[in-house]
Amino acid sequence: MNVLKFYRRMKSRPLSDLANAEEQKTFEEEKLHKEKEVSKAFTSYLAGTHDFGDWEENKDIIEESMVNLSFMYISSTYLNIFLG
Repeated sequence: MNVLKFYRRMKSRPLSDLANAEEQKTFEEEKLHKEKEVSKAFTSYLAGTHDFGDWEENKDIIEESMVNLSFMYISSTYLNIFLG
């Protein structure tokens, strides 16, 4: 499944039946604009540009944070099991 299909599935909220034609048009334009932003952001992520440009520089810090978060989650889960 591509990114836009996934995004559309996650954001699939129909507009109210009470909306007039102008509101429907605005809703569709905003939805299309947001889909373009998601697509652009994902492309930037894959290319390692824009907001994701410093990924290589911060890779070790990010990976270490993920390991720490995993450890904290596992620790809290075991604490909950033992402490009831």
